Amino acid sequence: MNIYAWTAPPVAPVEIGGYTSKGCYSDAQTRVLSGFSYVDAKMTIAKCIETCKTRKLSLAGVEK
Repeated sequence: MNIYAWTAPPVAPVEIGGYTSKGCYSDAQTRVLSGFSYVDAKMTIAKCIETCKTRKLSLAGVEK
């Protein structure tokens, strides 16, 4: 995994449902997040976070 920093004016972190954005990451065959996952054609970030929150998971991630 490569992480890059972009120098820009500070922006307040995005928070949804008590979860704060940690940025974008790329994964390959080995997934960045492991464990619970599911597919939903109408997935949104908010829906993913709500599902993870209900399961008491500390991380949530949506793949584009």
